[in-house]
Amino acid sequence: MFLPAAALALAALAAGIVPGVADAMLQGASRFVDGGSYARAVLAGAPAAPVAPGGTHSPPAHAYLLAASTLAASLALAALSLFPPRRMTAWARLGTPWAARLRALHSGHVGDYVAWLVAGFTALGGAFALALT
Repeated sequence: MFLPAAALALAALAAGIVPGVADAMLQGASRFVDGGSYARAVLAGAPAAPVAPGGTHSPPAHAYLLAASTLAASLALAALSLFPPRRMTAWARLGTPWAARLRALHSGHVGDYVAWLVAGFTALGGAFALALT
């Protein structure tokens, strides 16, 4: 179960990180969508029809910097959550009562996971709805 998920995650990362992979995937997909040409290539061994060159779909260079900074910040936050410093700073002490209240809302039952998942998706959907209008 782990290997297919890891392979798909690596393919998704490659599509976003390696320049030109997204364009190659789009070219392959456009050849596959052209049903007649695809059937001739598979059944009769005919060469695939040339794909009309389209615009590049690779992200701009600044998107890589933004993605790297977001990844670094999320890893730092995860590390602080998993391995808190021995001496809590004043900022961390301010968040402790709020964290205790949030932990009190979650009992660890499966229903809580579902309820918070639905609440999160609803909030995210509401944010998208507000952003799109």
